[in-house]
Order: sequence, then C-alpha cells, then structure tokens
Amino acid sequence: MSRAIKAMKLLHTLSTTFTNSHDYIQVSELTKILDTDPRNIRNIVTLLNRDLHINIESKPGRDGGYRLKDDIYKYLFNISYNDIDSLYEMKQTIMDSKQTSSVKKGALNAVNKITKFRDFNTETNNPKYKSNLIYDTDYLRYLEQTKINQYSLDIKQSESHAIGEFTQGVYAKPYYLKVEYRTHNQHSIYNIVSVNNIKLDGYESFIVLNLDTLELMHIDLKYVLSIEYIFENPYGIENIYQSIEGGRYKDEEKKLKEQVEDDKYVTVKIIGNISKKSIIRIQQVLGDYITNINDLPEFKINRTRIPLLYALDIPELEGSYTYQDEILDESQIHSNFIEKMKNTDEIVLDVRNYINYWRQ
Repeated sequence: MSRAIKAMKLLHTLSTTFTNSHDYIQVSELTKILDTDPRNIRNIVTLLNRDLHINIESKPGRDGGYRLKDDIYKYLFNISYNDIDSLYEMKQTIMDSKQTSSVKKGALNAVNKITKFRDFNTETNNPKYKSNLIYDTDYLRYLEQTKINQYSLDIKQSESHAIGEFTQGVYAKPYYLKVEYRTHNQHSIYNIVSVNNIKLDGYESFIVLNLDTLELMHIDLKYVLSIEYIFENPYGIENIYQSIEGGRYKDEEKKLKEQVEDDKYVTVKIIGNISKKSIIRIQQVLGDYITNINDLPEFKINRTRIPLLYALDIPELEGSYTYQDEILDESQIHSNFIEKMKNTDEIVLDVRNYINYWRQ
C-alpha cells in the first residue's frame, strides 16, 4: 500500500473524531488498519499537517493517538455531515412543493443518491466505522459530480437571455454571479457572467467575463467553492451583454478557448481497428465519453487522464504498461505521472504496435 493510499485511509479512519474532543484513535489500532508502523504514521500526519494544512491533533502516552480537529469532508468537498442532514429537509420540501412531476422526480433522484449513504455501515461493529462516508469512494465521486453539475447550471443562469427575468413579483434569474474560486495557489472572489462553455472529454468549463476587470477568464468547475446569485445591477449588465453579443470579445474568446484546449487537453489519434480488450480497458478510464473508438479518427482527452491510459495494458499504445519490464516504486510512478501529464503532445493508438508486439 503506497503512502498516498495510507494517508487517504488514515483520513477516512479519523473522519468522525472531530465531533468529540476526547475521541482519539490509538496508534496501535491505526498500525493494524494501515498495515504499517508508528513511525510511518507520524510521517504521514506531519505531511498532512504541514503540506495540506489538515489539522490532525496528537495525544502522547500509552493511550495516545490521533484525531481530526475539523470536519475533513468539509475541507475536501465543501460539504459537512450537517449539510447531509440538510439534504433530508430539502427532500421533504421538494416532496411538498408544487413543482412539475419531471422536475420533482429529477430533484428527488439526485437527493436520494446522496442521502442513501447516510445509513452506510462497514462490516465491523466498531462505532468509529459507522460513518456513512468512511471508505465510500462512490459517494465522494457522486457528490463531486453532483456539485459540478449544479455549478454548471448556476453559471448558465448568467447568460444574456436570462438576466433580470421578473416573474410573479420577484427576480427569477440573477443579473450576475459571485463565484468563490480556489486553485492550488490562490483563493479569490469573482463577479462574472457567462460568455461561452467548453465541453471536451466529458468535462465542462466556462469562459466568463470578469465584471471588475472586463476581461475574459476561464472557470474550471472543480475549483469552484460556491456560487451566489446577485439580483442587483451595479455594473450596467444590459450594456455589457450588448457588447458581448455585438462581438466585442469574439477574438479574445477564440484565443482563450484555443489556449485552454492546448493547456488542458491532448489529441488521441486512432490508426487501424483497436482490439476489443484494449477498448474495454480504455473505456475504464474514459467512461461513456467514447462509445465507439474505431469510428473516430481522433478525439481529445483531458491531460489528467494521460497517465491512467499509460498505466493500462494496451498493446496499441507504445510505452503503456504492456511494454514495462520492471516494477516501479512509488517515486517513479509519481515522476512518470507528472512527466506524461505535462509533456505529452499527442497520443497514438496504432494497431501496428499491437501486431508487432504479438509477433515478438
């Protein structure tokens, strides 16, 4: 088990301890769960505290151990256990509302897919492991995707045809959006309206106009922490949208879109018919984005997927796992991941590689 996996498992194990200031999980118990030694646990805790600023509290002595001082899921996904409880209340509100049946059904399905994990328990009887989120990566993936889908809908509410819509005495559409945005190196608040979207490889992102600088910028939904609808109009939004629709930002938008595609995506070229086994393995990474690879001469994928493709047994892809003669250690895997993600300009899936490999 790599150190990264141990760190993730440690955080899952400690996830409920923030609710009780006396709830420390003993080191002896953690060594069994993580299959490691106390020294390695100390190193992992130090890295999490120092590099990610995740507040893990330690207690010395025979009965010593570790606990989280804050809700780890609030830190990672901007949603807490209390937020899950709020979803139950929202579900009841939806059921009592007068929405159309299709809207109500869609909303209830979304809430149910999240809240069904509220009663999730692991096989152990230890109450520390009865949290609905522990070890449930499906929940986390679904939660993250649900948030991204909602942010996408929110940003689309700031398109020109929607602004300032007045219905039954109240504004039904915002004039603009206030977006809290955090990347790896900055935390900012932006006042924006949507100009266009980019959708490649199943990822949707947006080109928006920063109302304070009147410059276009790219918004990646995974970095959005929150979106607030603003129903006031201090910027003269109508004139701004006239400028957008009149083509003032057309050249800048095209340039920014090309830059995003170059920075974040890479082209995959297909030469010949890819074998069925390889297609199945590729779809493990790409999901439903690509349904019939052999019908496409080329397509684009997000750069974050590149190392995963090379980690698969795909004879058509030279340099993939198929062609590795040695087992890599964790540092080599990390180096390969970064190198391939940043420096790969084009990926070629060539049936001739497959033929040559099986001839050897």
